[in-house]
Amino acid sequence: MTAESRTILSVKSLKAYLYEKSRRTFNRVIQDATFDVKMGQITGLVGESGSGKTLTACSILGILPHTPGIVGGKIIFRNKDGSQDMLEGISDDRICKINQNGNSLVIHKDLSAWNRLYNYEGRMKKLRGREICIIMQGAKSSLNPYMTVMDQIVEGSEIGNHGNCDSDSVNKLMLELNLGPHANKFSNELSGGTCFRVMIGMALAASPGLLIADEPTTGIDPPLQVKIVELFEKYKSSINSDTQHSPAMLLITHQMHLVRRLADWIVVMYGGNVVERVRSQDLYSDNCHPYTAMLLRSARVKNLCNRQNAIGTIGQKTDTSKDQKGCIFQHHCPLVDKTCREEIPIWTELSESHFIRCHHHDKL
Repeated sequence: MTAESRTILSVKSLKAYLYEKSRRTFNRVIQDATFDVKMGQITGLVGESGSGKTLTACSILGILPHTPGIVGGKIIFRNKDGSQDMLEGISDDRICKINQNGNSLVIHKDLSAWNRLYNYEGRMKKLRGREICIIMQGAKSSLNPYMTVMDQIVEGSEIGNHGNCDSDSVNKLMLELNLGPHANKFSNELSGGTCFRVMIGMALAASPGLLIADEPTTGIDPPLQVKIVELFEKYKSSINSDTQHSPAMLLITHQMHLVRRLADWIVVMYGGNVVERVRSQDLYSDNCHPYTAMLLRSARVKNLCNRQNAIGTIGQKTDTSKDQKGCIFQHHCPLVDKTCREEIPIWTELSESHFIRCHHHDKL
């Protein structure tokens, strides 16, 4: 079986809510996220800030607050031996009940039953840092302040190789990331960009089955951005094979040019909902979701003074604490009609490599 046809991660109808103390209400930070990540491929998760990309990654890793946190859907990770490990699956009423009380949500989640039935944290301890690694934003605060750069990358290699350090791999990463001059330094002696490179080195040294990169070029100087993109291109060429255990990567970004350059598949997220899944080479501005079209137009704008005219209403967030009918994008869509306001669109297959949630898919 080729890597093309094997799925390493499957997210199905994921729902995750967070409690906001100041307003005493729940926000639907992830309302309906559905996508797959294939072995030997890079899947890009795109959308503007606040769309739920990072919180989706936190849900996959099990580091989202559990009150209530994930309240529905499934996250299935396929281990290297081919077996399925359901990390989450709490869509039954025994564990979580959600009621709409006017404009407020009332949620009852039985954490003890959830832990007993799924043993979630026990499974995740075996997967984090080994089978699934993440390169997070806020790199300096994510590093161990009492360990040197070299020690942290060596530790990553030891975790991924069951206690054995792959010295050749560590030395190669240190060279490619230009970390040699910083090998014996601590995180408080490093710039933010250098800390981010250390995190990349730690993750790659572990050789995980799934690598999640959260905004890997944000806040980094342009010359270093180029080097990081080139490093990910090398990583892509190394994983894009037909072997049974090819790793995969989930690239989270709001930069369309980056995801189109690196990703095999693009998953578009808006307001906590995945609205489109498409193979990268099949994404065109004239046959995509209206929100995706706005993202593509905004990526082509070079004059910041004209940015608002190009992207329309992108950036105007939807209040996810209130119950809403119809399409999540209805308030900003140029194609909106009565159906959009009353009915939630279902997934439509435009082709074997293009899936969309839009009532007007026939007009795109």
